[in-house]
Amino acid sequence: MKALSIGVLACGLLGAAPAFAVAGSISGTVTDAASTQPVANFLVCAFAQTAIGETGGCARTEEVGNYTIAGLADEEYEVAFEGEREFNYLTQYWDGSETYGDFDPVEVSAAAPDVSGIDAALHPGAEISGTLRETGTGRALSGVSVSLLQPVTEEVLRFTETDAAGLYAFRGRPAGSYVVGFSHTMFGAQNADCYSAQYHDGVSDFAGATPLNVAPPEVLTGIDGEVAFTCPRAQPIQVTLLPLPPPREAPKRCRKGFRKKRIGGKTRCLRKRHGHRHRNGHGLSR
Repeated sequence: MKALSIGVLACGLLGAAPAFAVAGSISGTVTDAASTQPVANFLVCAFAQTAIGETGGCARTEEVGNYTIAGLADEEYEVAFEGEREFNYLTQYWDGSETYGDFDPVEVSAAAPDVSGIDAALHPGAEISGTLRETGTGRALSGVSVSLLQPVTEEVLRFTETDAAGLYAFRGRPAGSYVVGFSHTMFGAQNADCYSAQYHDGVSDFAGATPLNVAPPEVLTGIDGEVAFTCPRAQPIQVTLLPLPPPREAPKRCRKGFRKKRIGGKTRCLRKRHGHRHRNGHGLSR
């Protein structure tokens, strides 16, 4: 076995193969060790350390368990079969090791660019799961961080977020002792989500946390938490509606021969009065 220290990289951040190198590949099949059935959609990654950094690539298995990591440069690779949150399998390294950094290198070269038969038979891990709720309301909390911690140093081993039902789970864990931290991120007991940090079983400080001892294939359920909301809640805005002023009366227009006059606060149209000329007895106007 050969040990190589690697960084944790997302597949999209891995360095590309140099332009002058032969683009090779690593392929194989992933199965369940107990049932021998293929494991679909499982992540397999190949990493290599070079003078300019880390290079490699990742691929997911097909329905029949086959995978191919293409576009690899001429290097010696660590191949890791990565357990993720939806799979309760231990992470495995070629050839059959379940210990981080302990692996047999897989060489891709110009003489043998396509390496096949790099298979894995996966074993179950331990699982820890539970529900996170809000103190006082009992409401299930979604999108709140939960961390799996090393009991002595508080080192974050894994972190996740609760789903829409407030559920979380850490799967594929090797035998060991763990502390669960609620509203706890990889940077510590941060309260960016407005909830106070809590540790299992119901304490607010890490020193008082209760470690959980598990070993595969054990499944621990009901490791629940309850955290208090610490940010000011938005207060409802009260709006007072003032009565509308009475509608203004539209200017009234009178027909020809009528005039406007205010009577009882209202404008009315009254017939105009015409003056009469007085005549003398001779029928002539004065």
